[in-house]
Amino acid sequence: MLSTLLLGAIAVIALYLLSRYQSLARNLAAARSSGLPIVVTPWYVYAVPSLATAWLWLPLLKRLLGSRKWVE
Repeated sequence: MLSTLLLGAIAVIALYLLSRYQSLARNLAAARSSGLPIVVTPWYVYAVPSLATAWLWLPLLKRLLGSRKWVE
């Protein structure tokens, strides 16, 4: 019983991740066709949690990514 539930949960997660990847690939193709610069982030940077904790992770990103230009 437990193995069936675990296998089902893994299958659902795999299908979800596959659909997210396909959406990202489709959106990247559309963005590339526009000719504009593309920035891909693992999260929506204008979401409330990201904005509320920006003081926490923004200095770390600046240190990790080097001398890129950042808007403050």
